Amino acid sequence: MRFGLFLILLMFGLLSQMACKNDDTTVPDESQFVVDLSQYQVEDIPGSNRKMVTKLDPQGLLEEQGMVENGMRVGTWTKFYARNTKPMETWTYENGKLNGLHFLFNNSGRVDMYESYMNNKLHGKRVTFKYGSPVEEMSYKNGQLDGIFRGFFPTGKLQRVGYFKNGLQDGKYIVYDENLKIVMQATYVNGVEQPH
Repeated sequence: MRFGLFLILLMFGLLSQMACKNDDTTVPDESQFVVDLSQYQVEDIPGSNRKMVTKLDPQGLLEEQGMVENGMRVGTWTKFYARNTKPMETWTYENGKLNGLHFLFNNSGRVDMYESYMNNKLHGKRVTFKYGSPVEEMSYKNGQLDGIFRGFFPTGKLQRVGYFKNGLQDGKYIVYDENLKIVMQATYVNGVEQPH
């Protein structure tokens, strides 16, 4: 019980620290969207300016695949695990920028995380999973935490819930035990915890 309370307090502190940052999650290096075609097998797509490109590892196994238009990534791109053809990661590009869903998969094919981008910034939900169960769910708007945040026990039950506005914790923050009894509660305004 004492260790469990310690973990809850630790998580509360980490979330509070995270809330105090103005977390701008813009993708920093846009050069990753330009593709050096010399590293890929290139196949023209008839009737289109797009090309299907495939990258193989030194053993000839599929490593990465997607489409380019005018040298920029477009559509869905997939990176693969080296020893098989299972997807490791998928990204969606539009107009030379990350736009749409990004998925991370474990080597058994389960989704470990998905998040949504708009113009290279997180926008929408980011959800992480462990063994198929949700771990955390966060909402982003224009690259900043904005909206509800939820954390879950390994059983899938709600463990904590909080709210963010413009990258700062704002509103109630509640921590529950596994029986959904409140074990801690705080209120934030613009990232600052309010006195009780």
